[in-house]
Amino acid sequence: MAYWDAVAAEAGLPHHAADTLERVSSIAILILAIVGVCANSFAAYLFYRYERLRRQPSNILILFLCVGDGLLMCLPRTVEAPIAIVNDGYPAWYHPLCQLFGAMPLTSAYISVFTLSIVSLERYFAIVKRKAVTRNQAYSLAGGIWSAAFIIGTVLPIITAAGKGTPRTPYVLQSSGLYCLINWGDSSPAGRTQVAIAVTTLLIVVSTLVGGYFGIWWHVKTIAVVVSASPTPMTVTPSTDSQCTTSKGKGMKATMTAMEQSLMYKAVIISAVFLVNWFPYTILIAYEGLRSEHNAPKVFETIAYFGVEINAATNPFLFILLDTRVLACAKRVLGLHVDEPASDPSSAAASGAKDQSRRTSKAVEGPPWKGQPPGNALVAGTREVTDDEEQQVLEPSGQHD
Repeated sequence: MAYWDAVAAEAGLPHHAADTLERVSSIAILILAIVGVCANSFAAYLFYRYERLRRQPSNILILFLCVGDGLLMCLPRTVEAPIAIVNDGYPAWYHPLCQLFGAMPLTSAYISVFTLSIVSLERYFAIVKRKAVTRNQAYSLAGGIWSAAFIIGTVLPIITAAGKGTPRTPYVLQSSGLYCLINWGDSSPAGRTQVAIAVTTLLIVVSTLVGGYFGIWWHVKTIAVVVSASPTPMTVTPSTDSQCTTSKGKGMKATMTAMEQSLMYKAVIISAVFLVNWFPYTILIAYEGLRSEHNAPKVFETIAYFGVEINAATNPFLFILLDTRVLACAKRVLGLHVDEPASDPSSAAASGAKDQSRRTSKAVEGPPWKGQPPGNALVAGTREVTDDEEQQVLEPSGQHD
């Protein structure tokens, strides 16, 4: 340990030997990281194998989220944690790999907050404004998210850490000695800038998440009141070319198809879990940034880091379990029994057969108002929606790639 103490002293970095709690934390983080790599890799493989899963724009965004969590958040920990354990809490490198491995989790964090924010907006525009995002647009959004996250989480910190070997560099080892990570207790202008960017971004994302889902809730509530008051059954088309017939429906069933409801619930739950897991880390950033010192209580600091790792490891499980189509594909891959009969979701023939199974019936009397009802719900002739059609992916016709 004398060698690493000398390196730390020369670089102006705080260092102490890891205690028992920190060694146990490193082992737990290593286990979480391994689980996260496997889970995120499995989710990405499902997308690679089944083309149908890539037709939904919000699923494409979540796919890139899983890739980011696996490659940038979990994979570095599988390398750093063993080194931290073997070297008594101090990584076996300082520059430049320590900077790189410190930037990767931060970049993954920005990918997460940006992606979930865009998903909430995508759900809002699809359900309320009836403007669905195409797959090409989803890929473009994912590329923009990764580019912005890379600039803010990797390029900017490395530039601000140009004073290599000085105590004011934003890249120093955390006092817990678990792994390389950003030190938010930097009082330099560069460090202040980093804190301002991080806190502002998190506030914007939280506002977007809450505002987007509140807008959806208000829209659903408005349409549900109108539909419930109608003396006759009616058909509403909130966001897609498919229609959902309802008789005095209430809540989401009055305005959304089963597929839209599934996508909505999945997005809300994933976002809620994200906010819960990241809340301690957000407080940690604000605390150290405002005080310009890296002196947060060790227990709270450990909880904050565990929340970040747990979020990266659980995202793919939530994504698979909350989507019946993804879950069915996962069961097929694992060789488990699937209740539904079995056509390959990626089969073009199966999709064509489902398209031909759509049935129409004659129109019925419309609602008691003229023109378009409140809340942007479209009134159309009644059409029976089959179970297969409800399982079609939410994407307007003519926009397939």
